[in-house]
Amino acid sequence: MIERIVRGKFVRENISDNNQKVRVCTEFADNINGLIDAISLDAIDSDEYIQNTFNNE
Repeated sequence: MIERIVRGKFVRENISDNNQKVRVCTEFADNINGLIDAISLDAIDSDEYIQNTFNNE
């Protein structure tokens, strides 16, 4: 599920670096509680969550 979310975002952003995708998936998995909040709470914008969590390099 995490990989599918990240893959979709990477496709939309035209990012093809597989190593970067693996790193992001790992960081999401390590912060699973934050991910659950980002998915389940309407008040949290997913793009903002990603940017704040990963400093969107």
